[in-house]
Amino acid sequence: MMSPQYAEEMADATEEFEYMTEETQTISKEQALLTWLCSFPQVSNAVDQNTLTLDEWTKDQTIKQAIYESAAEICNKPIDPSEYSHFQTIAVWTSCDPMISGDSETDILISLLCYAIGEECSQRSEYVSRIMQLDGGVQRTLMQLIKEFNDQKNASPDKSFAHPDESYLDDLNLDDDDNVSLLDDDDDELDKENVGSTSREPFIVPKDIGIKRTPLSPFRSPTPSKVNSMSNRLPPSSAKKLLSPPPYQSSGRNVSARKVIKLEKETQALSQQNQELQRELEAIREQERLARERCERMEEKEAFNKAARMQLESDSIRAKEEYTLKIEELEQHLKHAKQSSQEAAKAKEQLASLQDEVDILKHSKIKLHQTESQLQKLKEKVESMGDVNKVLEAEEKAHSEALSKCIDLENQVSTLLPLKMRLEEYKVKATEAEAKLADSEDEIRKLREASMNVNGLNDELQRGFLRHQEENEELRRALKEKSTDDQSGLALGGGMSELNPKLKEELLRLRNENSRLKEFAAKREDDNVLRLEEDCDDAKRLAENFKEKFLATKRSLESTQRDLAASLQREQKLENQVRELESSVEELEAKLQDERIAGQKAKLEATKSLHATKKELTEQAKAEKERLTSEWEEKLSTQKSKSAQEIETMSSEFNSTVDELNQRIDMLRAQSIESLQKMEKDFEERTSAMKESHLNELETVKSTSEEERKKLIEHGKQLIQKTKTEAERKIQELQDELEEVTGKYDHLLEGQKIYETKAVTKIHNYKQRLNLAQAQVEETSRECDDYQMKLKKVEREKATIQSENDRMRRQLGGRFGTDNGEYEELQRNFNDLLEENRALKKKTTSSPESTDDPFNMSRPFTHGQTSVSASSLSQLRSEYEEKIDEILDEKRELVMKNTSLVTEAKMASKRVFELQLEIKKIENLNTSLKLQLAQQDKHKDTVFSPVTTGKRSTSKRTPSFVSKASKMWKGSESSSKSSPDSDSMIDLKSPEATITSGKKNKSDIEGFKTKLMHRLSAKKKKSPIKEISLLEMAQNNMSFGADEGVEISFSQGMADTIHE
Repeated sequence: MMSPQYAEEMADATEEFEYMTEETQTISKEQALLTWLCSFPQVSNAVDQNTLTLDEWTKDQTIKQAIYESAAEICNKPIDPSEYSHFQTIAVWTSCDPMISGDSETDILISLLCYAIGEECSQRSEYVSRIMQLDGGVQRTLMQLIKEFNDQKNASPDKSFAHPDESYLDDLNLDDDDNVSLLDDDDDELDKENVGSTSREPFIVPKDIGIKRTPLSPFRSPTPSKVNSMSNRLPPSSAKKLLSPPPYQSSGRNVSARKVIKLEKETQALSQQNQELQRELEAIREQERLARERCERMEEKEAFNKAARMQLESDSIRAKEEYTLKIEELEQHLKHAKQSSQEAAKAKEQLASLQDEVDILKHSKIKLHQTESQLQKLKEKVESMGDVNKVLEAEEKAHSEALSKCIDLENQVSTLLPLKMRLEEYKVKATEAEAKLADSEDEIRKLREASMNVNGLNDELQRGFLRHQEENEELRRALKEKSTDDQSGLALGGGMSELNPKLKEELLRLRNENSRLKEFAAKREDDNVLRLEEDCDDAKRLAENFKEKFLATKRSLESTQRDLAASLQREQKLENQVRELESSVEELEAKLQDERIAGQKAKLEATKSLHATKKELTEQAKAEKERLTSEWEEKLSTQKSKSAQEIETMSSEFNSTVDELNQRIDMLRAQSIESLQKMEKDFEERTSAMKESHLNELETVKSTSEEERKKLIEHGKQLIQKTKTEAERKIQELQDELEEVTGKYDHLLEGQKIYETKAVTKIHNYKQRLNLAQAQVEETSRECDDYQMKLKKVEREKATIQSENDRMRRQLGGRFGTDNGEYEELQRNFNDLLEENRALKKKTTSSPESTDDPFNMSRPFTHGQTSVSASSLSQLRSEYEEKIDEILDEKRELVMKNTSLVTEAKMASKRVFELQLEIKKIENLNTSLKLQLAQQDKHKDTVFSPVTTGKRSTSKRTPSFVSKASKMWKGSESSSKSSPDSDSMIDLKSPEATITSGKKNKSDIEGFKTKLMHRLSAKKKKSPIKEISLLEMAQNNMSFGADEGVEISFSQGMADTIHE
């Protein structure tokens, strides 16, 4: 049953709809249908709300597709993407008959609307709730469209009735008795069925009477369609019989014409019966109309009762509100009184405190004068500070001038760069000269040692010469004695000197020659002895130096081996750390992937919760609405029951009064006609007066009931409006919350994207660093392999040097033995010379002429079977010196290789230290990333928390290895300056090895310059393998200090040149 409010609204809508023109009616229909379609998400997403015309919608293919999808959802049909005739398929789905409703787009949409709220639709309640959420005018127009569609559908004739096809009767032979008997049997069976059906089937009462109707299910009267359906329910014999062809035709059977006539009579009887049924239906409709009128009257009475009850309720509410207002006013007066009493107490307390403050202020007034005087002094100081500001401005000006001077000086430095290049060239030249000086000093030292050796030999030769002189003197004395004996005996000498003075001169000459030769031989022996002594001293010194150098190289090699072992251990640790870091990076990537998945899941959960909250709110609104409707319906039912009881009581009272009046009338009739006439007149007057009074009362009641009804309608409208506004407000709040949530979610997504980009960049940087670290580890491994190869080479060279040292020692030992033999040979040669001198003296007596020089340096000294010449001695000495030079060169090269290996080992340790620093920084970053992940895990529950970013920005990355190395070695240089090492060749605390030497005179340098260059060029020609000399290394990587000596730094460039 419809509520009076909704019935009134529908009545108003129908009146407004009737007063509209056809054009405005069609526009309002289209707009109502389009707004209903916009309630579907498929259409609302594809449609611009500003274009609310059906022509524009039907032209747009996307909108048509959206309407097709929403129709498929309503009809629960699958969507065919290849379908193009959308409205025709919708008409087929909704079974829209163009003969009844039409084939336009609006008619198809109206049929879709009726299908959506019909009982055959599975989601009917949802679509009804969507329609109820629309505007009131749209709802009214939609209800009007639904009513018109149902009226058209009910008013359409039943097309299921078809004229029987009796053409097959022409083919039958009506003269056959068998066919006649068959038809008779069929007729008897049909009559029995008709009688049974008529007896079994009672008269069907329409079910629409007494059923409560919702606003979306308007009242339907039994229409001709129901008549047709009722006629269809009747057995086949009651309607026009549809003659069907026989299952098979037989040529031997015919039907008589009598049966046809009988069938026609039966059809006429059935048509009469149908007319009677129609008349019965019309009577039933009339009964329904009367029942409907009674229901409307009852509804009016219920509305009147409800208005009275609402009036009483409103009066009671008004009185209650007045009483509550009075109580609130009294409570406010009480509160004001309490507040005033409290304020008075506070004012008393404030007065007491103010008196104390006045006492304090009297005391502080004296201090105020003191502070004013201090303030005056401070003002004077501030004024004096103005001069300080001027001084500060002057200082700033001076600072700016100093900056400009610094810039000028920098420009001058840029202009002096070529002079710097020249200075470096001069430094290189000075280093070359210093190297040459060092070599010349070594040469001088060697020459001094050789001279010492030769001095020792000379001393031995001098001692031998003195012995020979003594022997010569003895021989002379013996000769003198013999000569005196001869002079005394035979006097041959006198005769000879007298007879042959030339022989005497020759003898004197020979004696002088002999004495000269003796002196030369003595000198030669002394020189040889000195040389041998110097050579021995040189050999001893070389042996000691080689021993020291060998021990030093051994110690350095052991230290390098230890450093290499430590570096290998560090390298293994670094590789393990790199593997751990790679695993941690992979874990972090996995965690980041998990975080992304968790974020997506959180997003889905948020969307789900949002939809759930939407559904809950809509369900709450529906439940609230249903609750309100149920409450109002209960109230209406109670009110109806009360009104029905009152009506019954009133009717019983009225009936009782009527009975009493009838009895009195009878009594009055029996008494007299006159009195009856009088009474009739009086009664008529009274009844007229009562009628007038009743009419007036009825008019007043009607007016009051109408006013109350209007008030109730307005109150209901207000309640509905309030519920609507509250629902809209809640929806708006939910939309605002949704927008906030979406905004926060977008913000979170943006933050997450930024975080992901930062994390990707960090991971990319970490991967690059890992690749760099791996490359550096590979480089260090290659360098370690090179160092191991070099170490093996150095060990081999060490073995060769040791073998060479042993060989040289053996050679020196052999040389000492040969020198002793040579000394003996020299003595023998001296004796041979004496004998030869004597032989010559004898020969001079026989051959006075002598053409050759008595002493020839090229002639060998012979003594017996052996002969040693001066050229062989000089050759041996030159070979010995050359061998010593080669050994010294090899020693220098070994020292340089050792220093280069030590520097390379230190560079490797330095690189290892840098790698450790990088690994520590990567570990710190790793820990920071882990902390960020932990914070994200903590804030995962609170979706609206901001995303944490990295602690450091990408600009503040780890510095390059070069800047780190420069800072490290600057610190190491400062430490080395504060605590220098005792070793002059290698500094073990920094990768710089310095060699300092004192100032040298230019005359000393120039004296040995030419000789040193000559010797070095000769050595290069002799040993082509040893191409890298100390001078070239000094030219490449050494710097010269003019005041405090030369400082040679073995840097990485020097190590690279040695490696090459």
